[in-house]
Amino acid sequence: MERGLGTSILIMPTVELRQRVREQRAARREQQLKYRGVSYIKKSINVDGEMHRYIPILAKNEGFKKIGQKIVNHRPRKYGRTKFGASRFLHGFLDLLTIWFISSFGKRPMHLFGSLGLLMLTTGLLFAIFLGYDKLFVNPLGKLITERPEFYISLVTMIIGSQFFSMGFIGELMLRNSNKKPQYQISKKLNL
Repeated sequence: MERGLGTSILIMPTVELRQRVREQRAARREQQLKYRGVSYIKKSINVDGEMHRYIPILAKNEGFKKIGQKIVNHRPRKYGRTKFGASRFLHGFLDLLTIWFISSFGKRPMHLFGSLGLLMLTTGLLFAIFLGYDKLFVNPLGKLITERPEFYISLVTMIIGSQFFSMGFIGELMLRNSNKKPQYQISKKLNL
């Protein structure tokens, strides 16, 4: 009888000990993710060139929810001269336009290029129809259509519109066929 009692006493602490160890490991992982948040974000986003200014926007676009600021102590410059000038402002503005474009149309380029292309193609086509109507019915004895600058404007507008539409289509194909990066981030791994 004592032997069975001793066995059950040995098993119970082992089960409780395993449960405590699992809880401690989970708490440790959670702490590591909390303190490794910056390195986890850096691995998840692509910061090229001078895009470091917009890390919070890039992190938001990748799906991170809790984004905040940390107050730092700025000290006045002791040595050297500032490198901030007009070219740095221009590069920052161009990077901002890039971020806006990627966040708005990065996953759906046909929405921008396709709509712009259809607008230009339709405008050029309507203008060409107007020129043809003008030549056939309004002023049949006037200048030839090819001698009018409006014809070339409508022709160029139709060509550029079809190129924009094609760019949007090719962008969609490239986006669908690139398997570089998954469309999701894994926030927590569970041992199931």
